[in-house]
Amino acid sequence: MLITATDVAMIARVRRPVVSVWRKRYVGVDAFPEPVADGAFDAAHVVAWLAEHGRGNNRQPERMLPLLTMLSEARADVTRAMDLSAVLAFRAAFGETLVDHLSDAPGRAIDAVERLDRLTCFAREVRALGDELPRTALAVDAFLDERFGAADAMQWFTDDCLVRHLPLFGAAALSAEAAELIAHAALTLTDGAGGRGLLDAAGTGFAWLSRLPAEWPGRVGIRLDESPVGRHTRRVLQTGDWDTYAVADERGWGVAVHAALDADDAELFRRAALVDDDQIRLLVGPARLLCDETGDVVARDELLRDGVVRAVVKLPAGCRPAHPREALAMWLVAERDELPFEHHRTFVADLTGVALTAELIGDLARDLAVAALDAAVQQHRSWRVLRPVLTRHLLARGGSLVAVSAVPARRAAADFSADELPAMAAQLGLAGFPALSRGPGTGRREVSAQAGIADGWLRLVSGSRLPLAELGNGDLAVWTVAEGRLDRSVGVDRLTALAHRRAWLTRPGDVIIGPGPSAVVDAHGGSLVAAPARALRLTAKAPVTAGQLSRAVAAAPRGTKPPQWRLTALDAAQRDALSAASDKIGQRRAELDAQLDALNTFEDALLDACETTTITLETR
Repeated sequence: MLITATDVAMIARVRRPVVSVWRKRYVGVDAFPEPVADGAFDAAHVVAWLAEHGRGNNRQPERMLPLLTMLSEARADVTRAMDLSAVLAFRAAFGETLVDHLSDAPGRAIDAVERLDRLTCFAREVRALGDELPRTALAVDAFLDERFGAADAMQWFTDDCLVRHLPLFGAAALSAEAAELIAHAALTLTDGAGGRGLLDAAGTGFAWLSRLPAEWPGRVGIRLDESPVGRHTRRVLQTGDWDTYAVADERGWGVAVHAALDADDAELFRRAALVDDDQIRLLVGPARLLCDETGDVVARDELLRDGVVRAVVKLPAGCRPAHPREALAMWLVAERDELPFEHHRTFVADLTGVALTAELIGDLARDLAVAALDAAVQQHRSWRVLRPVLTRHLLARGGSLVAVSAVPARRAAADFSADELPAMAAQLGLAGFPALSRGPGTGRREVSAQAGIADGWLRLVSGSRLPLAELGNGDLAVWTVAEGRLDRSVGVDRLTALAHRRAWLTRPGDVIIGPGPSAVVDAHGGSLVAAPARALRLTAKAPVTAGQLSRAVAAAPRGTKPPQWRLTALDAAQRDALSAASDKIGQRRAELDAQLDALNTFEDALLDACETTTITLETR
């Protein structure tokens, strides 16, 4: 019988890398057994080696052999896999005494199957096992000893047996990030839907259902689907701690999630149609049908025109490991709002090539929750991921739904000619701006930030690790990272902070960097930088300005580091002139910010005065 290195780790009760360490460390007569074929090991040889050398944390590794035999069978046969997952769900529902009851009172154990099977997901297979049931139950009992409970065992079995080895389950699986996104978005929507519960309307969403937190108090429903994937999905719920129900009618649930990964056009758009006006639907399907120009565009546009499609999100490729190049999309469907069609908005986002980080998932989930509400609530929303577009504009343009910019088109900087820039400076009120004239246009001379660090004209300064909670409140501004973004709203006591030898303050022109990467110029200096925020500091001989450096870092692809940050070097005269111009722009920006603050203050005062009838406004 052949087993994988992951199986070896499970037998020995160690982490997977430990197996690799054993293979390298033990040589000669004590050598770890060599793989037999395709990286797989002979189970009997591995168990004998573990017992002989006393490696791992399992003093009876041979007890795992029956389970390994069944796992080997399950990885090659869907029917056998369903038998094993059924007994695992039965064992979780019956309790630790199942093996004893099957030995002493098998009739009583079998009679309890129907009563314990609240989601009708395992009784049929358990009864069909007959005389094979005690042996399977014994293997499952040993399996549970190696995990941290039935839910953890079911998750391991799903990931390392079903999804990895059976194409039927591999096609229904999602990446960890995509599953987390769907689960998080569904829970956020459910919290705003009056607590009416969350429904897996496809009945096959084991990938995202397993991401629901065990402590979540809401109801979870699942549509009855008798396919192997559907029955196993109900077993995932059966072994969890959620308040779960098997349903035949989708009405009455606050949020319904339809993961229609392989549906055709007609089936996909049928699932998007509301059957309950009070329900919110999250539809996940191929991007080529939901937001791109292929597929039944007429049916797609009819739903958009009807006003029930509130949001369209194109997800990055790789969300389906079995089809890594396929892109999925997500629709948020809710009751149409009361706006006339010419004012109706659809919220769109294109996440192509974007990493689904925890920060992005949280921002998108909150945006979707607001997009499902009335237009009055949406008006004052500061959107993080979604962007509003008039639905009629989407329909008029055709093609991809997310290719349309959701914000007014902004002309690219490279599109402006040298002759236009002086006039722009005058229009923007930049008095005393340096003279602009046409240059030779010799092109860019690129250097990397890493080269600047090596040459000494750029310094990367780590953020201070002083405990901010112990520094008190005060007027010393602190650059830090809040919710994955650079933030300067925290203030600490200046004397307490500067009393520490490890404290250092920014200088004017320092570039503060954070996750992403993100970057901003500290124009005034005199601030504390708290880790994980850091600073980039330019010397006088640097061939770039702080503005160049900040833009290069902020424009770099996600997850990149100094070796990948590309800068354009300037000669000394051009650099000094650009610095002077940036100072003028900064002064003008500060004036405009002050005017904007004054306008905001005036608006707040006006609102208070009107609400308290201190003044009376008259329309002229």
